[in-house]
Amino acid sequence: MSLQGKTALISGVGSSLSLDITRAFLSQGANVVVSGIYASHLTALKDEYNGSEFADHTLVLQADVSEEESVRKLVAAAVEKFYRLDIVVNDAAIMYQSDPAETCDEGLRAKAMAVNLTGPFLVAKYAAQQIEAQQPSGGLIINIASNSCARDLTAKLDYSATKHGILVLTKNMARFYGPKGVYSVGLLLGGIDTTNTKDAFFPMVNQEGVGLFGTRPEHGCVPTEDVARYMLYLTGEGIGKSANGSHIRLNGNELDHIQYGV
Repeated sequence: MSLQGKTALISGVGSSLSLDITRAFLSQGANVVVSGIYASHLTALKDEYNGSEFADHTLVLQADVSEEESVRKLVAAAVEKFYRLDIVVNDAAIMYQSDPAETCDEGLRAKAMAVNLTGPFLVAKYAAQQIEAQQPSGGLIINIASNSCARDLTAKLDYSATKHGILVLTKNMARFYGPKGVYSVGLLLGGIDTTNTKDAFFPMVNQEGVGLFGTRPEHGCVPTEDVARYMLYLTGEGIGKSANGSHIRLNGNELDHIQYGV
C-alpha cells in the first residue's frame, strides 16, 4: 500500500497510539500533520523527526481541539504546507473520573465533553469542508470511540458519554458527506497501552468505579501497532467507502471475556 502524495492529520499526539499511527502513515509515504496541546509532547516529536528521512513529510503543530479557531487554523496550516488533506484521525481525548453522577466533578466533566466530543466535531467539520472542496476530492475520517460504548456497565460516565457521542458523529458524517466521497469510520478500542489507559488508574480516580471495570484479560489488550496497521487498511482503495458509517470493534474479545468468561 502506498500513501504517496496523501496527507494525514492526527489529533491528540502524545499517546503511544498516536505515535504509532504517525509512524505507520509515514512508512507508507504519507505527509503527516500531528497536533497536540502539550508542548513537551510536541517537542519530543519534533526532535524525533527533525533531521530524519521524514523531516520534509511531517508538520507538528500545537492546537486545542476544543477551540474552534484553533482547529480552523490547524486545518488551514496543514493545507498550506501539503496542499490537501486526505485522512483524518480524531484521537484527542482525556479520561479522568470513575464516579457516580452525584460526585462527578463538573469542571472535569465539562473538560471531557470539550476535548472528547466538541474537539472531534470541530476537526471533522473543518476537515470535511477541505476534503470536499479540494481537487481531486475525497478522503477518510477515522473517529476513535471506545469499547465502553458496548459494555453493559459503564463506570466512566463523562468519558463514556463522549464516546457514545462519537458514534453519532460518525453516523452523521457518513450520511451527509459519504455521497460526496468523504467517508467516516468509528473504531471502538478496548484496552490498549495508551496515556489515557494509565490515567484511568491515577490515585485521583474513584476506586469503587475502577473496581467496576473487572479484570481486563491480557489477550484483550490490543497492541497500538495493530490499531495503526488497521487504519492503514481502511485507507486502501474502496475500503473506506465500504466501511462508511461503520463502528468497528478492536478489543481482542475483551467485552465477551469480561462479561461471559469466553
